[in-house]
Amino acid sequence: MKNCFLSFCFLISCFCFSQQTENLRLIKEKYGIQLQNLENHYKIQLLEKKTKRQIKKINIQKSEDIRDLEFNRECEYLKAIKLTESDILNMKSVKSQNGGTKPIHPKGDAFFKEELSKNMNIQNIQGKGQVTCKLIFIVEKDGSIIKAVGIGDNEKFNRYAELAILLTQDRWEPAKKDGLPVRAIMSVPLMLNFD
Repeated sequence: MKNCFLSFCFLISCFCFSQQTENLRLIKEKYGIQLQNLENHYKIQLLEKKTKRQIKKINIQKSEDIRDLEFNRECEYLKAIKLTESDILNMKSVKSQNGGTKPIHPKGDAFFKEELSKNMNIQNIQGKGQVTCKLIFIVEKDGSIIKAVGIGDNEKFNRYAELAILLTQDRWEPAKKDGLPVRAIMSVPLMLNFD
C-alpha cells in the first residue's frame, strides 16, 4: 500500500512539473506571436511615406509597446513558476549518480549554453561588479527538466536563470546507471559582469 501511495505521489509530481514547463512554453509561444505581430504592424506603418518626426514617433511607440509586452510576459512567467512552487520535489531527495553516465544535451554543451543565454532576460537584472549564480536542475528519466533552483546573492538573477533553463526546448539524454535511465541532478555556474 505504501509503495502504491509513493508511486501515485511521484506520478502526480511529474505531471505538475511537466505542466509547469509546458505552461512556460505556451507563454513563450503566445508572446512570441504577439511580438512578431507587433513588429509586422510597425513595419507596415514605416513602409508608408512618413516625415522624420513621424518615423521617430512610431519608433518610440514601438519600443514602448515591445517593453510593455515583454514586461507582461515576464510577469506571466513568474506567476506560472510561483503557482507550482508548493508542489516541487525536495532537491535533496535526488542523489548524484555514482558509477553511471551523466545526462547529455542532444545538441551538445555549446548549443545548450547558447540556448540558456538566449532565454535569459538580463536587461531586468541589476547589480554591481560580478554577479554569480549556481543553477542546479533535475533531469528526469525521460530527459525533461523538472526542477531548477538558482543559488546566488542576486535573487532576480537566480529567478531568471531558473526560468531560462525551464524554457529550453530539447529533452536531454538521461543519466544511466546499470544501463537504465535514472533521474539526475546537474549544475551550471552562471556569471554576469556589471561595469
